[in-house]
This record gives sequence, structure tokens and C-alpha cells, in this order.
Amino acid sequence: MHVHGTILPSASSSPAVQIPDYVVVILMENHGINTTYNCGGDCSYITQLANTYSLAESYSALAHPSLPNYLALTSANTWWTNNSLPSGTLQVTNIVDSLEEEGLTWKAYMESYHGGCSDYGSSYSSAHNPFLKYADVYYDPARCANIVSAGTDASNSTEPLLTDLASDSAPNFMWLTPNLCHDMHDCSVSTGNSYLAGLVPQILNSHTFTTQNAALFITFDEGCCPFPRDYVTTIWAGAGVRQGYRSTQFYDHYSLLSTLESFWNLPALTQNDLNATTMTEFFTSALPFSVSSAGPMGVLQGGVTYNTISTTFRSSPQSNLKVNHSCGIGLPTYSSCSFNPSNHSCESVCYTTLKITTTPSTPAGTYNFSITSSYGGETNQTEATLRVVSPYSLVGDLSGDCNVNVVDLVTVAAVLGSTVHPGINPRANPTLDGQISIFDLVRVASNFGKTCS
Repeated sequence: MHVHGTILPSASSSPAVQIPDYVVVILMENHGINTTYNCGGDCSYITQLANTYSLAESYSALAHPSLPNYLALTSANTWWTNNSLPSGTLQVTNIVDSLEEEGLTWKAYMESYHGGCSDYGSSYSSAHNPFLKYADVYYDPARCANIVSAGTDASNSTEPLLTDLASDSAPNFMWLTPNLCHDMHDCSVSTGNSYLAGLVPQILNSHTFTTQNAALFITFDEGCCPFPRDYVTTIWAGAGVRQGYRSTQFYDHYSLLSTLESFWNLPALTQNDLNATTMTEFFTSALPFSVSSAGPMGVLQGGVTYNTISTTFRSSPQSNLKVNHSCGIGLPTYSSCSFNPSNHSCESVCYTTLKITTTPSTPAGTYNFSITSSYGGETNQTEATLRVVSPYSLVGDLSGDCNVNVVDLVTVAAVLGSTVHPGINPRANPTLDGQISIFDLVRVASNFGKTCS
């Protein structure tokens, strides 16, 4: 029974779990778990994401090549044995039918795609767009309008996926097929790992994911081996997903449909999803609060940066219990984090200031790390992004053009009195204390007119 983001337990069931009203699915390509998880630098972000949230270690793809797996994920049967099925061929009940019958909304985002039911794109495979194979989608203009181009890179904030997630009207079910490079079909694991590192934090920090019950599901269509041991990296992520959790329970592609049907009171499509194991073990008990950050942070090596972390309760918290905060995995070496206050009482919404301190030895780069809030034995988590940059050789040069000019002075003056926080250029704080003051302005002004030697 689906009521306001919670599955209500029966007398014999386990406790209620927090369920998503919105699910984003990302389908990657052609790699088993051994080459995409715990495989070193090539899959560093995927490994971090799986370790932060929930990993299904024994989740198997169903068939080879790609298309039967895509069909299974959307209509609970493989139906076909190769990738050459013409569009509009299958007259079978599918996930779109179930969603619309229940009054839920959906959209499929295809990278490097012309849009609609065109079945055409520059780095696109028809075998990776299962929706067009269903006759009741392909021959329905209204449904075709829900199959959109995701641009050449869905991580671009102006493209439809992130635009929809930034709105108050995101579809309940959102499917993303990356292009043939980003999904690792034609490019390396490292390329796909970098792609997800740029996209996933934006999804998890989006308006929909920080204000609603939303979950992200990432899997691969197929790996190296025959079913039932074609294990592929499969991750659930989001505020309502268990953190640092791994399961060896067997699942397969039918389990995604089974899980969505359980969450959203949808009918089974075939015996396959009816008999598949649902993945509810990856979701936490119905949490009383959510946690979010103010956005990505920037900091100079050896400097300090701040962020505002908010904890929002769905109902009035108990006055005798305090909210506690901590940083999880993902911070760079030679850096530290602290919170002020680190624990405090809360009403409906409360805030704490996160402080990240780096050293000159902190490696430059972009890092995604977890922030955990705990309250009354429950924990919740969000992911934050930290960009560590090296100072330019000329003190006072904020743009890297080897020239200290009026633009640099204005940049500092415009944020005078602020801390280094999301949206602030960290180079405006050459004193490295995290507080943009007259001393920073003096440091810039002292080199006014100078250029790199």
C-alpha cells in the first residue's frame, strides 16, 4: 500500500520503509561487476557511490546481446534474441501502460538522439531504446513526445534531465540511456566512470532529490557471462536508501519492475516480474528527516571553505533528542571537516555550518563526499561536491590570465565580508582563512598592474 512515500506494514511484515515517489534509472553497457566495481582508478567514482549507498552484489543480467535486457527491464520478458527488432513490433503490456494506468508520469531521456519516435541519433543505438519497440508507444504521438533528447551530455544542467529534476514537476519514472560513449559501449570504463561522476552528484543534489522521496537506480544491461551469473554492478542511491550497504541476495533485471510494482501498486506484467525478488531491503525505514547542502564548494589548496547543511523534519522532532553531523568517505587526503554546531536541538528545519580545511598538500581535483546526520538512532545522508584548486603563480590573479587588474579587484570587493562558500570564487581569498576581508583586497591591490614574469 503506497501512502505518502511509505509502505505500510502488515501485521507479519517488516517495519515500514521509505519508498521513492520518483525513480531515475540509468542503463550502462557491456561490463560485469568485476570490471566496474573495486577495479582501481578506472571505476573509482562508481565504487565510491556503491560504498556510500547500496550495492546489489549478486544482480544478474538476463541475456546477450543488449536488447533483450532492455525489454526485460521495461516489459518483464526478453521477447527477442538479437538487436534487430523493428520499432513498433511488440504488442505487449509494458511499464508505460502500468504507470499511466496508475496516474503516474514518465519520460525517457536518450543522449545524442533526435527525439520523439525518430529512432535516430549520432551516437545512439535503437537497441538501447526499448520504448520504441512497443506498438502502443511507437504509434502514439503523445507517448512519443515523452521520449526526448538528453543532449550530447545529460550532465549539462541546461539539458532536459537536470532541468526536470530542478522543477516541481519531474516525472515519477525517469529513464536515461547515455550515448554509446558515455555508457561504456564504445568507450572505456574510465570514460563512463567520469561521466557518472559528473552527472550523479547533480541528480542527488537536485531539487527533486532533496525535497521529495526520490531514488536513483544504476545498472548495466549485460556483462561477460551466462545467466544466472552474469553479475553486473547495480546501485541504489538517494536519501531513502541504506548507506554503506551490500547484499548478496540474488536479483535480476525483473527485480527492478517487481520493486517498482511493489512501491507504486502496479500490476505484474508477466510471471517473471511477479516471481522476481523485490529490492526493498535497500531502502531504510521511514525516516523522519532529510538532509541537504547548499551546493558545490570550492577551495584553494591550503585554504578553508564553508557550506550550510540543512536538516528538515517531516514532523516536529522530540525536544530531548539532538541532531548530530559527520563527514563520511570521499574527502581528499590532507583535509578535514567540522560542523558548528556539531550537535543541536531542532524544530522543523535547522542548520549547521560545515567547514572544510585543506593543506598545501591536498591534491587538486573534484571530490564527492558524504555528509551524515543522525537523530534518535536514524541516519540520513547527502552527497556534497568539493573542488580543490591550486593557486595561480601571481598573487591577486583570480582568472588565470597572468594579469592583476580591475576585474580581480572588483571580484574581491563584491564579496567582501563573505565566507568562502558555494558560489564564491575561492581565489578571492588569497589569505586562505575562509573569510574574505580587507586583507584579501589589500593582497590583490598590492599586485595591481603586475603580470606573470
